[in-house]
Amino acid sequence: MARGSVLAPLALLCALLATAAAHTYHTGSCPAYAPQKDFDMTKFLGDWFVYQKTSSSAKCLVNNYALDPERPGVYKLEQSSVHAVLGLTSRDGRWRYNGELTLRENATSKADLQVKYSLNPGSAAYSVLLTDYDNFAAIVSCQDLPIGYRVSATVLSRKRTLDNRLAEKAREALAKNGMETDSLTLLQQGEEECAPPKPGEGFHGAVQRAGDVINQGVQAVKDGAVKLFNKVRGQNGSAESMEANNGNYTIVTSDKDAEWLP
Repeated sequence: MARGSVLAPLALLCALLATAAAHTYHTGSCPAYAPQKDFDMTKFLGDWFVYQKTSSSAKCLVNNYALDPERPGVYKLEQSSVHAVLGLTSRDGRWRYNGELTLRENATSKADLQVKYSLNPGSAAYSVLLTDYDNFAAIVSCQDLPIGYRVSATVLSRKRTLDNRLAEKAREALAKNGMETDSLTLLQQGEEECAPPKPGEGFHGAVQRAGDVINQGVQAVKDGAVKLFNKVRGQNGSAESMEANNGNYTIVTSDKDAEWLP
């Protein structure tokens, strides 16, 4: 079997599962957030380094926001990262995940957006809570699920590093909107560690790494679904308690409005 024909589906599966861990799960519906007033999207465009993100294992993640010249009011979002497995499907070693941003229906601000990604027809709320356009930004994305919702917080920086004072300002904005800032993960963004993977990695090694990512992703989905299930059942248990009650576990499946959010 050709190497590309094996790596392509593996990379896609890794992409979907890797994003599942970058959220916290809750009962109910997505709450209302307070997006920044007088937001100017044109000043927000360009590259942003992801400085911190909810429970993320991503490496060297960069968001690029751009105008869609053919569709007024639509903005392109490209998220790219260096990944030893997913990067094998691209020429420069970076994995790219594309989406589009539009203003939400009944939006209270131009920062009150929704995002749709190319791998799924669903959408999620995408709110810019605070930004100074030149240094930092605080973003929250939230998606309703059949028995609850999942949410992800992000701190962005125009540079690879971010002044502690500005990072704290971003985290305060997230906390004021009910986000769990303790779950934020600091992402690697150094020039050396973010260099593209060196060519020549063995095919067997790539597949083995893909298997590791898949196993981690499945466990993350399982743990998130179990916690949410136990909340609905009024329990405060772990994956083992759910398995003990039912003999197995059920992963919350996506519907047409469910989206894998990086």
